[in-house]
Amino acid sequence: DTNKPASSGVLYDLVSKETIIDWKKNTNELFNLALQNCDGVKMQALRDCKDEVDVFMFYSTNDSASFACNFEKNCIVQFSSDENSSYGEFGSILAVPNLGSVFVTPLNKGLINKAIAQIAEKTIRFYNDDPGKISYKLFWYYKNEWKTLEMHLQNDGIIIYLPNSLVDLIRISLENNDPIFLKGI
Repeated sequence: DTNKPASSGVLYDLVSKETIIDWKKNTNELFNLALQNCDGVKMQALRDCKDEVDVFMFYSTNDSASFACNFEKNCIVQFSSDENSSYGEFGSILAVPNLGSVFVTPLNKGLINKAIAQIAEKTIRFYNDDPGKISYKLFWYYKNEWKTLEMHLQNDGIIIYLPNSLVDLIRISLENNDPIFLKGI
């Protein structure tokens, strides 16, 4: 019976392969059910703008991960008609550092490095400071596809590698002789 939680009293729980078999549902069906369950999730949305980069922050008491799964419905925001959206020309970078936070920043020409640096710093700080850790990883969302950014934490900082498909988009932009894009790289 998929109307019952996998275990009682727990907000999130891992579902074993045996349980999925008992429920007679495939993983795609279960994922779609999870997306439907997050339709009622209410999160507070805030916008932080620093050095021309917007970081949109979504907060709730405990339910950020399921909220972020339905990105197009829940995470693309625009606070007013004259402000930037959370989805940029090259998509968005998203982070879910803990149970109650989702961060999103748009990727636009000339601001990609600044955007990734700001969201990475905020994500790692929230991940380290909150007991409800989920992940310090960053994810790129573009046209209904998700890619994980490869990250290497070091004593003196962090190295972040862009997904090849994002690099390809940047190359196309450069081939169009857009010199503004080189700012900050």
